[in-house]
Amino acid sequence: MAGIRWIPTAHDPHKMIAEATLQALRAVLTATRPSLPGVRDGTAVEPVTIRVEDHPILSEVGGVARVGRVAVARISRASFVAYEMDLAGLHELPVENDPAAGLLRVRRGRQV
Repeated sequence: MAGIRWIPTAHDPHKMIAEATLQALRAVLTATRPSLPGVRDGTAVEPVTIRVEDHPILSEVGGVARVGRVAVARISRASFVAYEMDLAGLHELPVENDPAAGLLRVRRGRQV
């Protein structure tokens, strides 16, 4: 597709995200930025579980939804990415997709 810039995801370089989708994720996270910065100090943070059906925008590739402090985008039929923003900027978070249950599990905090 001409004109679309694709960027490899941090957790799986075989997955690509369109630059426009990344910009949409940033916009969603900065529109109503929480007062506290995201956790990036190694502190364990509870994972976020997302029911895809609760966010109809995620039914389409390119759909972006904010769930608490996390923004999620559908990047293909069966692939999603999640990001969190802190004072340093956007950080990609690992996403586990359970299509049978219609759930996404997003791990937060520093990944070692």
